[in-house]
Amino acid sequence: MLQSKTPRPLLPTIQAYADLIRFNKPAGTVFVFIPFAYSLAVSAHATKMPFIEVLRCLSLFAFWAFLARSLACTVNDICDRDIDGQVARTKKRPLPSGRVTLVGATTFLVGQIMSFVAVFYHVNPAVYRESLIWLVLIMVYPWMKRVTNYPQAWLGIAINWGAVIGWTYINENINFPVLGSLMLGLFAWTMFYDTMYAVQDLEDDTKIGIGSSAVATSRVLHTFLYIWAITFAVFMTMVGVINHHGPIFFALSVSAPFASLVNQVRCLVLHDPSTYQDNFARNSRVSLLILGGIFADCLVGKTSSSVF
Repeated sequence: MLQSKTPRPLLPTIQAYADLIRFNKPAGTVFVFIPFAYSLAVSAHATKMPFIEVLRCLSLFAFWAFLARSLACTVNDICDRDIDGQVARTKKRPLPSGRVTLVGATTFLVGQIMSFVAVFYHVNPAVYRESLIWLVLIMVYPWMKRVTNYPQAWLGIAINWGAVIGWTYINENINFPVLGSLMLGLFAWTMFYDTMYAVQDLEDDTKIGIGSSAVATSRVLHTFLYIWAITFAVFMTMVGVINHHGPIFFALSVSAPFASLVNQVRCLVLHDPSTYQDNFARNSRVSLLILGGIFADCLVGKTSSSVF
């Protein structure tokens, strides 16, 4: 008599898919959410947006960020399933460890894409068009490490595209000098934190031939990181000047984050994981400091004008 195959318990299956989308690692979602929040904060400063509307937009943008980041994790793990098994940091992920099958992950991804398209379709035509561009950027990113040593540059566009979507959602009349400076500042910051993140995989990536900015610049890594830290500070300063922000912005959203980035580089020792393994989470906190500076500047500088 044939015995039926015992089905997987429900809770471990749910846990496996939760791990697939990094549900227990919210730092990545923070990095996707931050560009939305930055564009909202900068626009709120310029347009005197009521506080209740700011909160509504923040809630909506947080949901969009979670949706996009979850989708990106699934795409990444499907594309990298063979590579992840060869890297110490990723070999226990659901696909290489066998907790999720390729068919299951692909089916799950189709559902995520359908949800993504459906959510943005019901916003407005401009945001919907930009969301489709974002979807392409997300889907292509995992392949970039196979064709370039600087996949972080693609990520710098993909992960920060939320700033464009967020601004368009709030106001379709885009202030290109402000948004352009913000995007370039965010791009520089992404190049910094994701290069720092890639340092932990430097040896494994070199062995298996995977490209990253950490691999490409390993001999001049400190200089490379300092350049991006300075670039971040320059363009965030431009945002503050062009958009008429006050001292709080320059203190909390430019000077303090820049000091943190410089300190991270100063302490970095390539073969000592204790000097860099916590920097990804640290940079997510830096992002909240920048955001707090923008909103605090709005609150202090515009109270009499009833912005908040």
